Amino acid sequence: MCRSHRTLTSAVLWAAGNWIFDAASLWLFLAAYGHRINPVTLFVAYGIANLLGTLPVSPGGLGIIEGVLVPSLVGFGAPSAVAVLAVVSWRLFEFWAPIPIGSLSYLSLRLQRWWSTRGPTQ
Repeated sequence: MCRSHRTLTSAVLWAAGNWIFDAASLWLFLAAYGHRINPVTLFVAYGIANLLGTLPVSPGGLGIIEGVLVPSLVGFGAPSAVAVLAVVSWRLFEFWAPIPIGSLSYLSLRLQRWWSTRGPTQ
């Protein structure tokens, strides 16, 4: 029981940290485009969008998160152009940027494995 409690606590802390840093990233994109939003308001919009994004309609909530987050931010006072630019920039950074990095990492591991099974050539 102690081990599972520790594992559960660790998982909850890592998940909370992931959401907090992801929302902070969105806040930075909004601020970069000139709109400072109350962090509590941002967490409400972010939380609703991400909860709806977990519906099994599209992979990673693609289209759902953006479709909920932009109107939510506009409803909370962000200019519509800023909301669209910030959300699209944030999603490019948060969702699409890790894909090439992950692909390069996978390729490096495959090449390393291929190189090690090939052995030294003399």
